[in-house]
Amino acid sequence: MNLFEKTIATVSPVTGLKRAAARQRLNIINSGNAAVLRVENSFSTRDREAQEMNGSDFYKNVKQRRGEERLMREVEEIKTEQSRPDG
Repeated sequence: MNLFEKTIATVSPVTGLKRAAARQRLNIINSGNAAVLRVENSFSTRDREAQEMNGSDFYKNVKQRRGEERLMREVEEIKTEQSRPDG
């Protein structure tokens, strides 16, 4: 039995799945970083990257994000008011 065969024989299906999931997470991170570099260096646009990454529309994403950020600011204001000694 050579080293390759020994390696395959000792890797359990669960370990293999864990390794595959870790590689997939790294691929997502690498893809995201690559998209940022392409946009920053004018090789691509945000709209094109959104379409290629998950089929979404950049302009709809921005509109959604703007609403989410507005809501989060409201939540932070409420938390700040509640944490005041007189509030």
